[in-house]
Amino acid sequence: MTSAGPYDLVVRGSRIYTGAGVVSGQLAVRGGRVVAVHGPDETPAAVTTIAAGDRPVIPGLVDTHCHFRDPGFTDKEDIASGTRAAALGGVTTVFDMPNTEPPITTAERLIAHREHFGAHTVVDYGHNASGVDPEEIATLARAGASAYKLWMSYDLERSYPHSPATAVTDRAALYTIFERVARTGLPRTRRSGPSPAPRTGSTATSAC
Repeated sequence: MTSAGPYDLVVRGSRIYTGAGVVSGQLAVRGGRVVAVHGPDETPAAVTTIAAGDRPVIPGLVDTHCHFRDPGFTDKEDIASGTRAAALGGVTTVFDMPNTEPPITTAERLIAHREHFGAHTVVDYGHNASGVDPEEIATLARAGASAYKLWMSYDLERSYPHSPATAVTDRAALYTIFERVARTGLPRTRRSGPSPAPRTGSTATSAC
């Protein structure tokens, strides 16, 4: 790849992992995207330069199944702590699950949750909404849902805090939900989060 500088960021590293294998060079970034790989002996100009040394330079990882439980159950984790841990481990995009309080079952809740998430995250993000209500599937998609999550376990004691709001045990209802999800056309690529990186939905429905 070639592109003229100056760049927003240059990562100087000896081991850059690409689809073609490991190369030596310097990674150049502009507008949130990798636009060039310069040779190890070049000196491209940049606003910010990071010396990676002998550490490997790899693409950011994507975790499509995260439980931040924020708001509602932040004694376990929250968006700030969870996304910082993700970034430390090389995960640069996360998709959170809807088991919050209140659970993400409507478009209004999803919109509010996206604003809340954006105020506390340090990485890019997407959202897996709850698909328990077939009538909400389309509006959730328009509000920015990346995918839909369903719990199919049955809590006999009703002790799990997210049941029955996020659980579906009726097979006929589940089939209707799958039909409605299929109509949304998900997955499809959008943009979300604090940087221009693409947000891509995973498989349209996850049930377990």
